[in-house]
Amino acid sequence: MRAFNLALWFALGISMVALLVDSAEAATVEVRWTNPTQYEDGSVLLPAEIGMTEIAWGTCGGTAPAFIVATVAGTQETQGAATSLTTPDLAPGTYCFRGRTFAGRSLHNCTTTCWSRFSVAVQGIVTEPIARPRAPVLEPLVIQIIINP
Repeated sequence: MRAFNLALWFALGISMVALLVDSAEAATVEVRWTNPTQYEDGSVLLPAEIGMTEIAWGTCGGTAPAFIVATVAGTQETQGAATSLTTPDLAPGTYCFRGRTFAGRSLHNCTTTCWSRFSVAVQGIVTEPIARPRAPVLEPLVIQIIINP
């Protein structure tokens, strides 16, 4: 198996695109990235060779620009050469996200060299949504018809 270093590609491409507020207590985060195109040895990595991408999130450690995921709170995988995913609901707070790519046909036929190194983490803040007032309650309309003689 060829060893590869995809962390640089993730560091350049991973970004939190949007905080999609679902409820007053939690929000989902859409994470997007650019897939790697090379193995560490410089040979071409085809999109068809990408088996999955794993995104992990949790508490942040370190300082910008060298954030790390200090404690993993969750992970999610995408199949194939996907370039985005939406997390489950996350409570308001500060999170760091990191990614890694698996290249190969099967996890069972592969050692750890089939996984890239982890990307540099990016930080995002899930904020409390702004409370909106409720809609007004309208009174029923009464229509009067006046006939002039």
